[in-house]
Amino acid sequence: MSPVHAQPGHRRARLLSPTPDGRRLRDAVRDEIQRGEKVWPGRLADLDRDRFLRSPRALADAIRRSPGR
Repeated sequence: MSPVHAQPGHRRARLLSPTPDGRRLRDAVRDEIQRGEKVWPGRLADLDRDRFLRSPRALADAIRRSPGR
């Protein structure tokens, strides 16, 4: 990461941005994760897959409903 600019009015004094190498790595990792997400859930039994996919939705809903958000 490399500093991009300071924003005195922002609660963080410095904001960071990935370097070009960091962006390439992020993109490669993201692409590989997305490929895996398309392949391996298909290996689960239907009931297991439904439970697996329901879990992150339930977690996201609980976070949205939590006090202080």
